[in-house]
Amino acid sequence: MIDSTDTSSQFELIPEGHYKLKVVGTPEKFRTNKSTYRKWTFVASQDGIKGRKITAIFFPWESHDLLLALGGKKDEGNKNTIIWNDEEVDGKIIEADIKHGEYEKQDGTKGEKYIFENVQEGLPF
Repeated sequence: MIDSTDTSSQFELIPEGHYKLKVVGTPEKFRTNKSTYRKWTFVASQDGIKGRKITAIFFPWESHDLLLALGGKKDEGNKNTIIWNDEEVDGKIIEADIKHGEYEKQDGTKGEKYIFENVQEGLPF
């Protein structure tokens, strides 16, 4: 059977702005040659607009404010360590200013990503 497949990227970032974000599921943990990171899924809503599912990648050094907003606590013995439970974040709501950034993929090409700023605990939708 002859078939055709659109192989172009369908990935499009949501516009920059202030959003309420609801965590969907447990963030997946991945390991690269240099570090670990987590892939998070959120439903992002803005000014009464229906939510849209987005995925964001956070390396440990990018996740400090996110983890605190989701109920994590600073480790008394190490100010750079946040104690949190990945099984307790599903359904939690945060608010953040979302911006766009670039990163280098493993194949050397450039990709787009979300940058979360001013992250804080959010109120229910």
